Amino acid sequence: MKKLFAILFCFVMVFSFSFSAFAVKSPVGETVHEVILRGGLGVEGVLKPDIAYEIKDGNKVTVKIDPSKGDFDNWSIYIDIDNSKAKEGEHYTIVSGSLTSDTITIIPKTDLIICGNYDGKITDPNTGKPADPEAPETGSSGGVDEMLIIGGAILILAATLLVIGLKRKARQQ
Repeated sequence: MKKLFAILFCFVMVFSFSFSAFAVKSPVGETVHEVILRGGLGVEGVLKPDIAYEIKDGNKVTVKIDPSKGDFDNWSIYIDIDNSKAKEGEHYTIVSGSLTSDTITIIPKTDLIICGNYDGKITDPNTGKPADPEAPETGSSGGVDEMLIIGGAILILAATLLVIGLKRKARQQ
């Protein structure tokens, strides 16, 4: 009976580690994207730098350069989740202007951080401060944490089954 409960407990542990994978997303009324502006001035949708604004799906965001920051180079747009570079068409759509124009209007399709780059330096999406252009880009861990949890659960299950098998073999001898 103890063996049955031990195996059942192992399965419960394995499934509890990955339980969120089976969860259904709750329905929401409308889609809202969070947009943060760093190193620029807000015109439409985003009014002040370094504050997260909620933009309804399909609404425009217009930003312009901040002349007090220096000589403007270009805009960098990052995905807010992991600070990787956002892709035009996939994460946002440019309505007017370009990444090198003084004023740009976009429609966000996900949470974004919009950074103005000045004097040959890239604005850090986390701090809003100019970063070293030679520094490596920041990004996500690639889901390593989830894989470690699932791997650990499988290892626990395998170890438990091994112990049960060894005990069974020892009793038979």
